[in-house]
Amino acid sequence: MPLTPPSSPLGTVLDEDQLTSLNAHLQRLWDGSPLEPAMERATDARRAFRRDGDYRNAVVQAAMFAEIVLTSTLSLMLWEEQLEAPSVEQAVVVFDFSRGGGLATRVKTEYAPRLGGDWNRTLPGPVHDWTHAVAALRNRVVQAATARRTRRPKPPSQRQRTWPSPARRMAASQRLP
Repeated sequence: MPLTPPSSPLGTVLDEDQLTSLNAHLQRLWDGSPLEPAMERATDARRAFRRDGDYRNAVVQAAMFAEIVLTSTLSLMLWEEQLEAPSVEQAVVVFDFSRGGGLATRVKTEYAPRLGGDWNRTLPGPVHDWTHAVAALRNRVVQAATARRTRRPKPPSQRQRTWPSPARRMAASQRLP
């Protein structure tokens, strides 16, 4: 589906090669390429970190990037395995969160049989680094934000009264009327 340039000054700014490149980029996005949303999350993470100084958002965006890449890779491997007889049921078994597993469980159980290698999160290596530098940090950031939102001040009757220190009491008693 070819794109036609909008009837605006934008049509005069883009040359034919740039328009072709934009067309290809938008087509991949519309076709559901898993790389596009992943790269968008990576761009958002860099912007939040470098330009905005929003470290919490940068961590969440980086974790979303990793989750999109890992989940998309696994779904593509499942698709290749089922080229002869595709089955939604087989994919549901792998991606079903009600089985007590999220992304970390899928990384531990689904990647090693398909790709080989050591996918143990406790041994030094890329999976260990992802577990501690990305997933665990994301969990801490999200849980801290949730805890801040749910914390409510205690009513005055439940607050602990703070008494002035002896030095403050003495200074207050020596003030002139």
